[in-house]
Amino acid sequence: MNLFKKNKKTTVWLDITMLKRSQMCGMGIFAKMYLDILKDKYNLRCFHNPFMNFPHQNKFYWLYLNTYFFIKTVILKPEIIIFPAYFMPTLVRKKTSYYTVFLDLMPYRPKFFPGAQKSFLRQLKIANKNAKKIITISNTVKNQFIEELGIKEEKLAVTYICVNELIKNAKEDLNILNKLNLKPNSYIFSLAGSWMHKNTKSLFEAMNKLKGSGTKLVVAGYKGNLRYSGFNNENTIYTGYLTTEEVVALYKNAKFFVMPSLEEGFGLPIIEAQYFNSPVLCSDIPIFKEIAGNSAEFCQTDSNSIAEKIDYLIENPDRLSELKKLGKENIKRFDIEIIKSQLYKIIGD
Repeated sequence: MNLFKKNKKTTVWLDITMLKRSQMCGMGIFAKMYLDILKDKYNLRCFHNPFMNFPHQNKFYWLYLNTYFFIKTVILKPEIIIFPAYFMPTLVRKKTSYYTVFLDLMPYRPKFFPGAQKSFLRQLKIANKNAKKIITISNTVKNQFIEELGIKEEKLAVTYICVNELIKNAKEDLNILNKLNLKPNSYIFSLAGSWMHKNTKSLFEAMNKLKGSGTKLVVAGYKGNLRYSGFNNENTIYTGYLTTEEVVALYKNAKFFVMPSLEEGFGLPIIEAQYFNSPVLCSDIPIFKEIAGNSAEFCQTDSNSIAEKIDYLIENPDRLSELKKLGKENIKRFDIEIIKSQLYKIIGD
């Protein structure tokens, strides 16, 4: 009997392409979380798209995965391969377990991402055929796959997301307050950008409907094409992308955080805001009900409702204090140890 075989670590390969692109984008954060979870327990090998600086990089990567990478799997025989960004190759080694992550259905929504649906459905078809499990990041998204796309429940699994160590350990850069001419507790913060599903337009419009005029709105993230009439409001500041340290400072010193999205796969900024002791106002959509529970104030997605709830929170400091306490309790549900157990159960160890 081989006494050493029992203790041999399972070999896991992890695609960290999105992490290489950005440590702070949603898919990059997710890949980093998986890396941190897997690196101690498994024989972990990371790989990424070698054509990231080339034109048509995704097409080249697709060819690479179905040729050279496939041959490597046949030779090196990894037990598990994880793709945490909506896709996996067509050619797969039979004795390797493949897992692919679909964070949300946003690419399936033409109103949010025109032209992405065909590719999304093609990748989902491949994953449904070749992956041992399709992993989603919330029960809300899991149910959407079942109800809207007909994926069988036994094919799906869920791992949540936690606040990552990079932002936890970042030292707040208070210079951003001076740069934007802000005082602590004098502004509302939103980390959203101008993506259609973020509903930033309605948030801008809501600022024109507030009873008072003293509270500012600070929005950080992707600017895109700013054609929102509400952007002309003198109390609205759109920063574009910021450093992690600047984002931490804005979280910590905001009166409260607002996220009025039309749809999300998870809503990581909600639990980031709660981690930094900021009360949360968010839209009354299924995913936020799942993630925030009773720890947030909810609004509808139209500008009138958003404005009404902003006014309510500004005028009710006791409710803000209550939301801070509820937020601290809520983020315990997204502890890294809980997510570890979710992932270990999925991959069978």
